[in-house]
Amino acid sequence: FLPNEDILTPLIIGAVSNSLHPCAIAVLLLLLTFLYSVKKRKKEIIGIGLAYILGIFIVYFLIGVGILKAISLSNEPFFVAKAASLILIILGLINVKDYFFPNLPIHLKIPDFTKGAIQNFMEKASLPAAFVVGALVGLCAFPCTGGIYTVIISTLAATKSTQFVLYLLLYNFIFVLPLLLVVAASSNEKLLEKIEALEMKNSRKLHLITGVLMMLIGLGVYLWIGAIIYG
Repeated sequence: FLPNEDILTPLIIGAVSNSLHPCAIAVLLLLLTFLYSVKKRKKEIIGIGLAYILGIFIVYFLIGVGILKAISLSNEPFFVAKAASLILIILGLINVKDYFFPNLPIHLKIPDFTKGAIQNFMEKASLPAAFVVGALVGLCAFPCTGGIYTVIISTLAATKSTQFVLYLLLYNFIFVLPLLLVVAASSNEKLLEKIEALEMKNSRKLHLITGVLMMLIGLGVYLWIGAIIYG
């Protein structure tokens, strides 16, 4: 696997930005709540946390493969990549809007109607239930975290990369890395409380930072695709 730096750089930046997205942070808080609620031994908590993350990882990876297949069938993958870049810029503007005008309508967040189902599975506190919770959260979070993901995938399709699966695995590993770090720290309840307090304190700033990053990534990929097309 010899990575293409032209692809690897935006992929890593996109994955890091996505892992810090307010929706991804909401996923992190759901994991914190989950770990608090189980009140089991350290080994069990780590196992449940890892099952939760595996559910997110697999669902997000499969979504990526599906998007990749769909784009690869298109005769105009560059057009898809450029369209995805423009959509990402719009989504970034929505995040920036949430910083300056949080009360205005249209937000990128996990749908409220899914929280009841997620809570029901959380209460079971078993490995299969944790996996299902992770899968549900992965599905529900995609509408607001999928913008960057789709741009990266469409870029891979447009450039005819031969290492699709490895790039997707790398992207998704980076995406869930903050969750893995939380599980690693799950035996320290005070540390988990500090993480949750830090997120609540900086939630609006995260909207601004990720919004700006989304716009920059979208613009950068759009210009890069244009340079490839027009030389």
